[in-house]
Amino acid sequence: MGIISCPFCKTTGDTMQDIIKSSIYLKAVLPSIADLVQLDNPAKELIQSANEKIFFSIRNGDKAFLKIENGKISFSTDKEETPTIHILLMSPTHAVQVFEQGKLPFLLKGFTHISFLKKNFDALTKRLEYYLKGPQNYTEEEKKIYAILQLKTALRSAEVLAEKEEVSKKILASTPHGILKVAIESIHFESYFGYIDGKWKYIDQLSGQSISSILSLKDLETTELLLTNKLDTFAGLGLGKIHIAGIIPIIDNVGLVLGRITQYIS
Repeated sequence: MGIISCPFCKTTGDTMQDIIKSSIYLKAVLPSIADLVQLDNPAKELIQSANEKIFFSIRNGDKAFLKIENGKISFSTDKEETPTIHILLMSPTHAVQVFEQGKLPFLLKGFTHISFLKKNFDALTKRLEYYLKGPQNYTEEEKKIYAILQLKTALRSAEVLAEKEEVSKKILASTPHGILKVAIESIHFESYFGYIDGKWKYIDQLSGQSISSILSLKDLETTELLLTNKLDTFAGLGLGKIHIAGIIPIIDNVGLVLGRITQYIS
């Protein structure tokens, strides 16, 4: 993603496809940068000495705020502090063009930070792409990072579809309320997706809620096969590589929503 000012960006009319895709980029892909620097040493080195607050905003639309400090990144959908860098995306369509085609965004603030954006942050986004575009010839440690980032990004994307996509809304409207735990047994990884405060959403850590359903993957190989559509849930169950428990309709219906993500981003 190139970063330079572009005050005269021209955009086309927004489609629902672009509205959903742009939201996935801001609310599912960008947050994965925070996970990346926790897991991947080369990524952490890129921001080790940085102290930046980057605010992405789609005009009249979604927002994303990344705080980079002390070798860590935190994410929020609100502008929690005064940003050092403000990147304006003129519309959902323009946002998709920026993320997918390299079109230039409008830099509202942060001209003196262009060096960081063009070098460190651009390298960081390429490192994330290395995992999200996978699988590749990964090392064993990279396979672990790939699996975690892919699953977290997918669950965050499911939250976007639950909010914005009509088919996913209908699927989840007929789904029993509860919380699904998605786990990879061999690396003791857990993440969650569930109904909280009247919405279906991604949950990084539980805070007192009880788990209603479990989808547990035996190992990294199983996870990769499932993510690349080389193993379906029924086959995995038969082979003993996938285990399910609890309220099955939650697992089935969330799985249907996850299956729709590739219609927007892959």
